[in-house]
Amino acid sequence: MEGDKNVEASAVRMERWLARPVYAKQITDRRERMGLTQGQLGAKVGVTRNTINRWETGDNPPPPPRRALLAQALDVSATTLAGWFK
Repeated sequence: MEGDKNVEASAVRMERWLARPVYAKQITDRRERMGLTQGQLGAKVGVTRNTINRWETGDNPPPPPRRALLAQALDVSATTLAGWFK
């Protein structure tokens, strides 16, 4: 019975992960391809690791003032980054 609950909880987490907004997936993908941890990206953008985690899970999008710093840290153009939020 306990194992069934763990499997169900795991399935729910996987569904949420796959249903993340485009921006969340792109931030995660780009950060990982650059070999950065969430903490390292946070330091470049001036936010905490927890903030990066919330952006990557889709809980909260990065606020517009941080997006220029995020684009620079991820080495993408502002136009490319803006396309992630459509």
